[in-house]
Amino acid sequence: MIDNYDPVDWSYAAQNNLFESVYSTLLKVSYNDDGTVEAVPDLAESWENKDDGAVWVFHLNPDAVFTNGEPVTAEDVKFSFEACAQSAYSAFKVGGVSSIEVRDDHTVAISTGEYDARAPWCWHQVAIVEADAYQADPEAYMDEQIGSGPYMLDSLDEATGNYTLVRNDAFYGTPANIATVNVRVIADNNSAVIALQNGEIDYMYMAGLQYDLVKDDENLETKQQPGYYGGWLLLNASVAPLDNQYLRQAIGYAINYEALAQLAYGGYVNENNPTVLFGTPVDPMPEGLNQYTYDPEKAQELVAQSGLETPIDIGDFYGGSGGRAELIQQNLAAVGITCQPVSLENFAMLEAYQKGNYSIGLMGGIGGGYMTAADQLSSMYMTGSAANLAHYSNPEVDELITTLNGTQDQAAYNELLAEILQIIIDDACSFNIGTGAYFSAYAKGLKVPTADTGLVRFAELSW
Repeated sequence: MIDNYDPVDWSYAAQNNLFESVYSTLLKVSYNDDGTVEAVPDLAESWENKDDGAVWVFHLNPDAVFTNGEPVTAEDVKFSFEACAQSAYSAFKVGGVSSIEVRDDHTVAISTGEYDARAPWCWHQVAIVEADAYQADPEAYMDEQIGSGPYMLDSLDEATGNYTLVRNDAFYGTPANIATVNVRVIADNNSAVIALQNGEIDYMYMAGLQYDLVKDDENLETKQQPGYYGGWLLLNASVAPLDNQYLRQAIGYAINYEALAQLAYGGYVNENNPTVLFGTPVDPMPEGLNQYTYDPEKAQELVAQSGLETPIDIGDFYGGSGGRAELIQQNLAAVGITCQPVSLENFAMLEAYQKGNYSIGLMGGIGGGYMTAADQLSSMYMTGSAANLAHYSNPEVDELITTLNGTQDQAAYNELLAEILQIIIDDACSFNIGTGAYFSAYAKGLKVPTADTGLVRFAELSW
């Protein structure tokens, strides 16, 4: 269910599907069947990179209008980017932006100060809102959802999260293929599978546990979609006893990654499934890095090296869901580390992570949406970054990431990336406990394009 309908200030995939349909962005990312990606025009018809890579000039489609009839202007783009920068949830999307200049109604120049390897990929999720209406009454804006995308929000049931989209006939781009889309929130995945098999719904996005139920259904088709979202295990190194590096590394070796993947994804994991939380479509995982494996004996050796008396209590374990926290609890107990799984409401949990009020925590569906390594590392591992929920801090890594962001030579970039990731792995504050393989399952005859994990571009579906 969607807890927050603010297109500027949001954090969940369910929101992304709504906002992707209703709002325009400067550019979109196109996923090809061969695994490659490319940046393609959306609100911006074209763009160029100037001043040795430091300035991006976007030329907006002059025919773009919001659903309240107002034209989409460069001022709306400027406002949307600046509002995004103030959001605890969304600031990472505009990372690297130093200034924004409105050159005319349909031209906006975004400066990064110097060459930044994240640009322009990192801006593909910034929803462009109608600045005057948003500022005049933000609460009313949430209800009306004034966008310039291929669909308009027709109705919304906040109690259930169900909503209906209708085609926006004033859309400047290719019209949506399907005139009306009804989106249903079915909390229980197995119930959703039954609804799909009974023909009550036409499309469902699912992990491997549900895929096993439909893969042989003659009335359905399936497609594995590219994905980079992992299960994030966070260790807060600023609190005792997790300020002990040996203890953190011991946790990395104590985890049964294969059992966790079986539990969460039915054993279906993405080809790129490292134990460090990293994965982007533009920059592949470097080869040859020393990562963690399930090795309880090695974990016990590191526990002994920590100098801490066992059992070592690391406190409450936030984010228990689907049995993963309980399985990790058992893995840790086997090597002399204790913790207590605690379930929190999503936003309460996220707030605890943002403020650093935790010792160990778990989040699912994290790490996707970043197109380049520079973007993901800056957002998730740079000291003080809004998306750095592990509160990871290493001055050497900060300096290396800054250098990576400004590196245009690909060979030097790849070497730096490997160096940075190895340090992050050794510091052992963040672990990927499984990058699941995800699938689209849908009624025969429905055409479903390749898209990022969890993102359903309704406008591109067709019969």
